[in-house]
Amino acid sequence: MLRFVNWLGEVFGLRFEVSIDDPPLRNVGNYDKLWRWSVEDLENFWVSVWRYFGVIPPLTLY
Repeated sequence: MLRFVNWLGEVFGLRFEVSIDDPPLRNVGNYDKLWRWSVEDLENFWVSVWRYFGVIPPLTLY
């Protein structure tokens, strides 16, 4: 997850500033921002997931 979040910053300029070694609950707000982005901007979220994991989308969805 941390690698994906860092990649989002490098490629898309999105900053969520999450880490795995912070004190408990410090990043809750940042995870909330990440979650909100993932559900409010579905198209860009899935494009980023496909690009990050190297998934080739179908030419048509139907």
